Amino acid sequence: MKKMADLLPQIEQMNREFQELSSDLIGHIEQEHLAYIEKQSVGIRGALAKIMP
Repeated sequence: MKKMADLLPQIEQMNREFQELSSDLIGHIEQEHLAYIEKQSVGIRGALAKIMP
């Protein structure tokens, strides 16, 4: 069985990869939410423009 010190470099590399992938995923989710919010706001502005000329 490997000692914990022997596994540390692998664990650190896995952690770096996880952090990078997490960051990419968070960025993607944020962009999706912002796009949805923008789409909804355009629809709301259009509806308001019709009732409040």
